[in-house]
Amino acid sequence: MKKKLAIIGAIEGTENRILEKDYLFMVNTLLKYNDINDFDIHLLQPTEYDILPKTKKELESLGVNYNKKISEYNQPGRDFNYTNKPIACKYFYDNISDDYEYFLWLDGDVLVKSKLLLPIVNDDDVMFIYNNEFYSKEYNKYITFSSENYLYDHNCYINLTDKLGFKNKNYRATNSWIIYAKSKNNLWKEWNKETREYIEGVEKIGPDKFLFYENSTNFENRIEEWTMDVVIRKNNYNHILPEGVHTYNSKDLNCDEYFEDYLDSNHTIHFDNISCLLDNIYLKEYFNNPFIKTTFIKIYGLEKYKEIFI
Repeated sequence: MKKKLAIIGAIEGTENRILEKDYLFMVNTLLKYNDINDFDIHLLQPTEYDILPKTKKELESLGVNYNKKISEYNQPGRDFNYTNKPIACKYFYDNISDDYEYFLWLDGDVLVKSKLLLPIVNDDDVMFIYNNEFYSKEYNKYITFSSENYLYDHNCYINLTDKLGFKNKNYRATNSWIIYAKSKNNLWKEWNKETREYIEGVEKIGPDKFLFYENSTNFENRIEEWTMDVVIRKNNYNHILPEGVHTYNSKDLNCDEYFEDYLDSNHTIHFDNISCLLDNIYLKEYFNNPFIKTTFIKIYGLEKYKEIFI
């Protein structure tokens, strides 16, 4: 009999070990406020960069299913590559989609502060957020905010698509830190295929021939944000907006961004990087909880806690 939900993600040993710390933090908060009997957690290491034995042991003690399968498609370098997301999604589709009704992808840089609120979705629904969608407390709905940063990136994606000879059907980059759909939805496997075609096209032509080359850091790693929408639109999937999530994005360029207000009813908070708490008072409010602060100190250390909260 199928279990309802698998929460999935990708982990590896980055230089600063921050990805390991993030996932330990996320899983601890997730389990504190949600019943483990409602879901399983699966993490894949798709690279040769091993997590620490200590991290592996802690994850296992939390009930996390950890697997390592090195993918031939990983980009070089020890810094985490965004494109490991579609690689991991295809792995989970191939290996465990028969065992679960739904998959929920969560990045590690996420705080879960209360019970998850997940909608009932149909076979052709995908719950996600576009990169310029933010929840507005003032209007009580999601709004689009096309900042200078967003518009520059969008032009880079258009240039990328045009140079590779792909048809652009008004695609938009997605914010792929949270994705929710039926486990048998083709997105989980086709996203990797589409991403590979774009990455290989860039490698063949040369990154320096694209608009993104001069000003955007690690833009090639972020192609998955674009190809996710490509797959969604090619399959005519319905875009479902999540409820109760805070969609904070850090800045890639030195320009103003839209910041969401603090909303107490939010249950899942994307903080992007622990250091981002220094820049956003609304984001920091979500951490004002004894358990969360104690867990923060345990995982990130007392000095980081003092830097941010004192």
